[in-house]
Amino acid sequence: MNILKIIEENIALKDDESNDFFREINKKNTTYLKYVTFLMISLNIIYSIIFSFLLIYEPNHEPLWKKGIISSHLLMMLGFLFFNIYIRRNYQQIISKNNEPFIFRIMYSFALICSLIITAFDQIVTNSITPYLLTSLAISVIFVFRISSAVPISIFSFITFMIVLPYFQTDSNALFSNLINGFTVFALSLLLTVTNWKYNLLRFRQARIIEQQKIELENQNQQLQIVAKELADANATKDKFFSI
Repeated sequence: MNILKIIEENIALKDDESNDFFREINKKNTTYLKYVTFLMISLNIIYSIIFSFLLIYEPNHEPLWKKGIISSHLLMMLGFLFFNIYIRRNYQQIISKNNEPFIFRIMYSFALICSLIITAFDQIVTNSITPYLLTSLAISVIFVFRISSAVPISIFSFITFMIVLPYFQTDSNALFSNLINGFTVFALSLLLTVTNWKYNLLRFRQARIIEQQKIELENQNQQLQIVAKELADANATKDKFFSI
């Protein structure tokens, strides 16, 4: 019961908080997504050009890896271009929603799947899982996702990671190490998602308390001004009476 109470107090949204909180978070996520997609489109173009030149000048050296990386970055470029155009055209509609827009969940899933594809192709030449690591952690830090949305997406991506990786990584020791590292990344990304959500919810609640206290102080100040005016009027009446 104590754990459930802690979760309810620190993570769960109250009924009177949901609308305002999601409007604030949606505005923040949309702004970040606008800049992140622009950055990613630029990087995707650069990487596609670099690997295209490598494929042209060294066509017989790991061609599958190069073609896979080029295809993956072109796919990511098209996807992020779509997200960028969509949020620019629907900005006001997205930030005015009183829940988590579905477009953010699609973006989260798309980014993780693309990072898994790149990681899988990278296994042809290296044991690194850097694309999956960077994408998982960066999304968890930059964007604020509802925990009930982030958990199933993260679980699905990790299961996909476990299924796909053995087809590209033939070294059993390297595969085992990558699966362990992948699980660590999965756990860390969930921890960061929960921490980010809790931090933003705490800031939101503190801001509401401060705003409420400000309103109360303004009301009290107005009441004091009314009382002061009444006292001043009473003193003026008294002075006028005694002067007679």
